[in-house]
Amino acid sequence: MRIAKPGNLFSKNAIIGDPDQLFPIAEQTPMISSEKIVVLLAFTLFGASWLPAQTAVSDKRIEAVVSHFESHSDIIDSLACVFDQDAIPVLAVVGPEWVRYSMVRDLMETAALEFAYVRFGAEAADFSIGPFQMKPSFIEDLEIAVGQAADLPAHIPFTMAYSTSDPVLQRRVRIQRMKDLRWQYFYAFAFFSLSQNRFADLLSADTNQQIAFFAAAYNFGFTRPAPSIEKWQSVEVFPYGSAFLGKQESYSGVALRFYEALKGRFGKIW
Repeated sequence: MRIAKPGNLFSKNAIIGDPDQLFPIAEQTPMISSEKIVVLLAFTLFGASWLPAQTAVSDKRIEAVVSHFESHSDIIDSLACVFDQDAIPVLAVVGPEWVRYSMVRDLMETAALEFAYVRFGAEAADFSIGPFQMKPSFIEDLEIAVGQAADLPAHIPFTMAYSTSDPVLQRRVRIQRMKDLRWQYFYAFAFFSLSQNRFADLLSADTNQQIAFFAAAYNFGFTRPAPSIEKWQSVEVFPYGSAFLGKQESYSGVALRFYEALKGRFGKIW
């Protein structure tokens, strides 16, 4: 049984819906100039078709992400205690997105589309944020599903709640949370716990099977029908998407490679 470290991430005095008190933001996303936005918009318009072909996601890239996880061990260990979860499968599910993550592109998307989302919602602007490439619509679906799940610990929906019913203010707080790395980890653990609850009748006790299925649900969409998620486990369109003509891997396959790498380096810690 895990014993949570006192005073790490949660406080009885924290104001729900205030990310500055629940998870004080250590760094703010920097502003970018209009010249950089033009360059970044060009990248977005032309996509990644000009990138050199990759035969596979290299072990070196996976190890680089695992090193990031190691540097965030205090956050991860605290959340593992709070959620009573083995952190390694959780990190394996979201790890592949960090391989694809580009800080430059993320800054462009945040700067250009954040206002549109806050003002008009995910229908107007739905864009990836952070190393785990979460979209506002994903977090909205996660919040709804967590609130409806009967068997999840009460602290999960409690922490994700808002102090206002104004949808514009909620979207503003949601974006602030998504830009905080600690909230990205929180959402990753919440997604994994929800998936265990949501798909409990479909899965065996085999950890590899769970990781492959949950990874497909994370990448493809956990609100999609289970048979579609199951098929997605073998679809090889990662990391560049279906329009890329070079050899790729399935997201679930990369997640399982992360699982092996994490077990090798952190099995004695988490």
